[in-house]
Amino acid sequence: VEGLMVSGHGCTFALVDDAALTHPILDYEQEPPPEIAAQIDRRIPDFAETFSPLLPLGFNYGRHMLWLK
Repeated sequence: VEGLMVSGHGCTFALVDDAALTHPILDYEQEPPPEIAAQIDRRIPDFAETFSPLLPLGFNYGRHMLWLK
């Protein structure tokens, strides 16, 4: 990661290289396919470790980043 833009509101991100998007921008209301979501959610640490609740859809960037991976 060479750059990071932080927003006070919003749940989306863009992955870019020097000139363009490297992946499509996902809608934060888009749920990963159920079989992928189940695999991702098993990897997410407990709230006590991250202080971030398990949220649906793309409300946690990590879910969508793992989906893209």
